[in-house]
Amino acid sequence: MDKEKKEIESLLEDFHYVKEIISKNNYYISLFLQSPGMIFLSLLCSILITFISLYFYFSASRNLNLNSTLTRWIIAICFVLLFVIGGLIKWASWKVIFPDKPWPEIIKRALGIPLLKVYTTIITIILMLTVGMVIFKVYHFILITWAIGVGILYNLLGSFFNLSEIEFSGYWILATGLTSLIFITSNPVEALLWTAIIFGPGFFIIALISFIKKLKRQAKSE
Repeated sequence: MDKEKKEIESLLEDFHYVKEIISKNNYYISLFLQSPGMIFLSLLCSILITFISLYFYFSASRNLNLNSTLTRWIIAICFVLLFVIGGLIKWASWKVIFPDKPWPEIIKRALGIPLLKVYTTIITIILMLTVGMVIFKVYHFILITWAIGVGILYNLLGSFFNLSEIEFSGYWILATGLTSLIFITSNPVEALLWTAIIFGPGFFIIALISFIKKLKRQAKSE
């Protein structure tokens, strides 16, 4: 009986330790998401993705040839540049907020090896499916693949660290991504419209909730 009691106490101590680690790293991630740089980045992504997607969607309505190699490269370059700029803003924001805490170390400690493996597996599947779709020239299904993948990743991260901005964004991206399947299969050009519908509001949700949380945190500290 004493042995079982000690084992239970040991498990409770381990659980408390894990909870402490998650809470501590959640604090770092929350501050990061609520930083001006990240709120600006979320808004920027929301606006630019919506603008680029709708621009090419309405251009297609005016007989722009989306099947041409040049048009595809222009669309791809726009999103790659957005990704690179976003990465630089994230890196700069982290360096300003936590100059003495390298982000790879925090991410590794926060997620842990098991969850990192899950994330790596999902990202690898998304990338492999994307390559396959490019090879077989079914480009419009790339959107659905990324929407489902990003939605799942955001839900996992948001639920695990109690980050409502990421979690609710994940729900939106996943729900609208699955809904888009009904429309995109019959008309591939609709993928551009649904890119705006899925990721535009998705990133805006992150910016909005992060901003509200920041205001509440500032109100409490005053």
